[in-house]
Amino acid sequence: MNKNRKIKVHLADDNKSFCKAFADIFGKKYNFICSSASNEKEFFSVIESNFPDVIVCDIYSCFDNLEVLMQKILQRSPKSKLAVLSFETGEEFVNFCLACGVKGFFDKAITDIDLMNDAIEKIDKGETIVLAAQTVY
Repeated sequence: MNKNRKIKVHLADDNKSFCKAFADIFGKKYNFICSSASNEKEFFSVIESNFPDVIVCDIYSCFDNLEVLMQKILQRSPKSKLAVLSFETGEEFVNFCLACGVKGFFDKAITDIDLMNDAIEKIDKGETIVLAAQTVY
């Protein structure tokens, strides 16, 4: 992989303030696309026009079914890796996300920017990363 290549990251969240803050923090390091998608159609419109390397998505913003979401992402942007962003961090939910093929899980309570940067880079390389306020595994 080219070390000078900027990873193309897309954040999808229905909270516009959160999207802006996330973009302000990560926008300089990554080729960052932020959309406050409020439904599946808006989400895929951005994905299909940009084909990001890593998609960070608050799944409750737009989706009811993570398994269906993963299938659709794999069909429409097969090289993208999905990371879930959520306040729900129970072990059962995290394991369900990973079983659906998610490569990353970010607790919305995580505030360590270096940790998140490292996680995004590892996810881009195909590693599976979980960042939760209580546990990092």
